[in-house]
Amino acid sequence: MGHALDRVLVLEDDPISRRLAVILLQGMGAQQVLEAADGHAAIGLLDHTAGCDLALCDLNMTGMDGVEFLRRLGDTDRVKAVIVTSAMEPAVLRAVETMARDSGVNLLGSIAKPISRPAIESLLAQAQQQAREKPQPPEHAQRVPLMDAAQLRSGLNEGRLLALYQPKVALRDHQLRGAEALARWKHPEFGLLSAGHFIPLAEQSGLMPALTWQMLDQVCRDLAPWLAAGRLISVSVNVSPSTLDDPEAADRIHEIVVRHGIAPAHLVIEVTESAATNSASTLLANLARLRMRGFGLSIDDFGTGYSSMQQLARIPFSEMKVDQMFVRGAMTREEPLAILEASLDIARKLGMTTVAEGVETRKEWDMLAGLGCDLVQGYLIARPMTANAFDQWAMQWAEQWSEPRSEPRPAS
Repeated sequence: MGHALDRVLVLEDDPISRRLAVILLQGMGAQQVLEAADGHAAIGLLDHTAGCDLALCDLNMTGMDGVEFLRRLGDTDRVKAVIVTSAMEPAVLRAVETMARDSGVNLLGSIAKPISRPAIESLLAQAQQQAREKPQPPEHAQRVPLMDAAQLRSGLNEGRLLALYQPKVALRDHQLRGAEALARWKHPEFGLLSAGHFIPLAEQSGLMPALTWQMLDQVCRDLAPWLAAGRLISVSVNVSPSTLDDPEAADRIHEIVVRHGIAPAHLVIEVTESAATNSASTLLANLARLRMRGFGLSIDDFGTGYSSMQQLARIPFSEMKVDQMFVRGAMTREEPLAILEASLDIARKLGMTTVAEGVETRKEWDMLAGLGCDLVQGYLIARPMTANAFDQWAMQWAEQWSEPRSEPRPAS
């Protein structure tokens, strides 16, 4: 969103503060400024307009407060962007910001009262910059047709599933330690599609186990020559609860690695934290049997679920993957940093390897190194790539880091 403001909404119960905001916005070139003293009045105004470019929203108001207004606003597209204006303490503001964004609100940020033109312009400028820097989806992205179960099944038979690999390297010595296998779909017209285009369908149609077995077989087929060449790495694969709910799942996974001549230690089974909350005895038995046979077990997206500590006590994980939201948030806020530090400390005490996801900058690398994280993956290292490209990349990386250096080089 640019600086042009055709219609703006000011939601503020104090009449003096509301009037000052109106004057300020008119001075910034707003063509029309709507005023509301609480959320009910604001919704009423929005119901009779074509929407607003921006809303300035106070939080603590009589009637419907700003928190409830933002929650309801997420169900509509009548306001393009929102700025929260409040004198509440930072912890409250951060909670409201998280709630609003989770509700689908395009929240630009918060500014303290009394509001000022430079504060508003700063948030608008940041939004412009982020919009310019945000990677644009391929031109065809919105035209990708939805698949049905029959197309997914035939595509699996035709070999349209493809594993891409994103490296995991050690912070201590920069050496390649492993990779995460990421599922992609080779569409005949639109090229490679991300997991979001087909994984939900696979889950809904009962095809997730078939997809998982094919993915594991492909990963082991790619991994075998890497190990034979002396590249002693492990590859992690996300396995869904629907697959692990099969009593024979652990045996079948073991059969796949044996067939390819791979020791179980070179395959890590990733289970998301939300999946780990599944209390099904079959799933827990399979995870225990896999760990007993030497497979790695990783709890993915750690810290994003509701009962993280309970999962660490119930399941013998060997690896913890810290979600990128904490890595990114730790650079600017105390709460994500505290969670990141605590997560790494818990993993260390439990003898688990720690992996930080989504590392994109040298500052994030340095921070994680200082906190004692073991491994990192992300665009700073490399983007996901095909097996052949990964093989070439690994050789180049090994040459680059044959002697320890002080900093990583961004991925090309």
